[in-house]
Amino acid sequence: FSPNFVPYAFMFFPEMLPSPFAKPMKNMGLPHTKWHEISRERTHAVVQTLLDLEKAARIAPMISNINPFGKGKTRRMMEQMDRLGHDIGGLLLANDATGARGAELALKVLKDEIYTIEKPKKNHANLVSFPNAVVNGLGRALEAPSFNTLIPTFIVRGKVLNALKKIESADQFLVAQNIDLNSLSPDLLQEACSDRLIGGLGPSEDEMVERLESWLDTTVREPEKIVKKTGAHYNGNFARAALLCYNLLDGTRDGASASYLPRLLFQGQMSSSQTIENSGGKRKWK
Repeated sequence: FSPNFVPYAFMFFPEMLPSPFAKPMKNMGLPHTKWHEISRERTHAVVQTLLDLEKAARIAPMISNINPFGKGKTRRMMEQMDRLGHDIGGLLLANDATGARGAELALKVLKDEIYTIEKPKKNHANLVSFPNAVVNGLGRALEAPSFNTLIPTFIVRGKVLNALKKIESADQFLVAQNIDLNSLSPDLLQEACSDRLIGGLGPSEDEMVERLESWLDTTVREPEKIVKKTGAHYNGNFARAALLCYNLLDGTRDGASASYLPRLLFQGQMSSSQTIENSGGKRKWK
């Protein structure tokens, strides 16, 4: 049955096949491409993660009521989630904490976690110290637009670590081979930036090159200098995971984000160029 049916299914329903090309305009005239789907899914991942972090800081897990000896650990965990929430809020409120400058600020705050005198413990290098809500949010963003929410957190953490390993290998190659990023095709640049959760929809080639160069500076070139000068140990997984989190948050408030309602929540953080203009009698966001 299938050999006879599948060719006709592809003929009458060509959208069954994945494609890098833009799909026809639909959904009330809104553009619908792979990148739009990824942008929306990543924005939703940010919103859900922020909600989960706030919930973890305010509501104790049900299992804590069953185990009377775990109340102290639960209280410390909730306090940690509350501090993390305030740190994120501080980053959102910081002046000009967007783009590459915001990434540098985020890593500066986490410098003591990234560079240590002693070799990082395995749990720290494997992101066990990362809250489950953050790990799940990263996993959802990295696998956008498709993510199975039923997968346990420890499996998601393994997938995130695998993604970090691939990114690290690519970073090392680009730096070691002294690749001129301007020589890369627009498609390769966009894929590289997307793998690192950089930017929103339709960035220019210059913007992609600038952000990718900044990523390589902060994750490869600068750490090599610091390690050589001070002898400190560099936790690359922690640094890249933190940068992914920042890029994910920054992409959500980017003026080109496909999920416009959450983007408007960050309107106060947008630059002056990201304003409303009147275009043909319609309100259009720039």
